[in-house]
Amino acid sequence: MPSLWDRTQALPNESFKQVENGVYGDNFPFEVRFQLAVWIEENFFNQPVEVKQEDPGSANLVIKLAQQLLIQLESHIQSIPNDPDKILMKRRLEEMQFNLKTRYNSNPAALYMQLRQCLEKEAAIVNLAANIAPGSIEQSKDQKIRHSLSTLKQRSNSTNLQLEQYRNEQELVTSEIYSFREADAKLQQYASAGSVEDVKRMKPVHDKRKASLEHKFNALCTARNAILSDIVFTVNEVKTVQHTVLDEELINWKREQQLAGNGKAMCMSLETLQEWCEALATVIWSTRQHIKDLERLMSSLPDSSNPLVTIKQLATEVTELLSGLVTGTFIIEKQPPQVMKTNTRFTATVRLLVGGQLNVHMASPQVSVSIISEAQANLLLKAPNQSQKRKEDYNSGEILNGQGNMEFHAATRQVSVTFRNLQLKRIRRTEKKGTESVMEEKFSVLFWTEFQVEL
Repeated sequence: MPSLWDRTQALPNESFKQVENGVYGDNFPFEVRFQLAVWIEENFFNQPVEVKQEDPGSANLVIKLAQQLLIQLESHIQSIPNDPDKILMKRRLEEMQFNLKTRYNSNPAALYMQLRQCLEKEAAIVNLAANIAPGSIEQSKDQKIRHSLSTLKQRSNSTNLQLEQYRNEQELVTSEIYSFREADAKLQQYASAGSVEDVKRMKPVHDKRKASLEHKFNALCTARNAILSDIVFTVNEVKTVQHTVLDEELINWKREQQLAGNGKAMCMSLETLQEWCEALATVIWSTRQHIKDLERLMSSLPDSSNPLVTIKQLATEVTELLSGLVTGTFIIEKQPPQVMKTNTRFTATVRLLVGGQLNVHMASPQVSVSIISEAQANLLLKAPNQSQKRKEDYNSGEILNGQGNMEFHAATRQVSVTFRNLQLKRIRRTEKKGTESVMEEKFSVLFWTEFQVEL
């Protein structure tokens, strides 16, 4: 049977967030739970100890387990090499260890009870999620996507923490560089003035300080390259998950929607798709901010091997991912009728699945409705990037009341617009030849929008 931690990592994004922030948060370091997952479960969860007044030995055992936890954490910290790419994580764990000792030094039993409560709450959330979703092939794939999104969220949070730590380290090194330059200038003055004794006195300290500063600078370079590698990995994982969500799951939903027009019941939930797309939008948006922060830090303290080209390439890729996600999630939630007559009213609803997540970053987009020929529709499908320049070029008739603004509905977290009084006023058909019938010509209703996301 999978461990509790394995099942926790497979939780949906919102449930995992509840465990990370609601269960642990200020109660117990979530990073320690992760680093000592197996040991903690074996000693604190699988065989819990109940403290009983009639059994003084139980209290002693609890205290002993709490002390062993701190010892185990210290041992784990010491096992982490002092490599530049590991030093930030090591320092974070050292700080967490110090805080735990300070908080529970006088009452180690409280540490045991606190961690036990966290584990019980974590297990309750995991079991609740398992009961809600009985197993099936579709749900197995659902869980896989949720797990991937959860992992991406964790990596994004980890990168954010690494950047914060790195920023602090760079500020300290930058300050030391300025101070060293002042000392170096002073040394050069003494050398120019012929103050041999002063130079001889200052030179050993100066050289030692220079060597130390070079070591710290090289460690910074290694650390930020490690952060860059993590970001590259995240971007590649986002590409994979986004392909699954947009090119497989969303396409399947659209196919089900088509069949539903013939009376077949739909199995896929649009709300689930929106949840996944919003999770992707969150990770992409955070990753883009991470890239901007890292680029700014690299520019302020450059070195000869700065991979700024890679940074700029990543920024372009992330922007393309966000653009693809936005355009791919602009969908027709309620389709117009398959057969339309002129001067007959009909309705339709379009929705932006990531609109709720990006609402604060974009203006309310306007949606236009027009009717286009089959040839025009095929042209758009074949070359959307090149063809979607002017909507005026794709019009084969007139639809009344075909203008509307998408709005954010707080209750449902949906960004959508419903056209309630659409009316096909006229249609422009191509000239028929020979025995061709009017019924052989097909048309499509085109929903068109243009908007910008404030990057």
